[in-house]
Amino acid sequence: MVLKRHRIKEVLVSSEIQCALYCLRLSDCHSINIGKKKVQEYKEEAAKAHALLICQLNRATADSDPEYLVHKNGFHYYSFISTQFGD
Repeated sequence: MVLKRHRIKEVLVSSEIQCALYCLRLSDCHSINIGKKKVQEYKEEAAKAHALLICQLNRATADSDPEYLVHKNGFHYYSFISTQFGD
């Protein structure tokens, strides 16, 4: 699954944790799509970064826009639980 139409940025990463950390550093990032890269598409960049995964950072979640959550082979969608608490 992936959340479409809300991508902020796409980066190559070596783990799901690294992707989540990228998202947590951005105040407008609320979810991520993670998938295996196609070696021929990212060969040079992957060799430099030792990256194995495509990390897509999203500015929304499937809860806020469920119609944009769609199936895509080889990808997984994750959203974050808010850590902000009310008064």
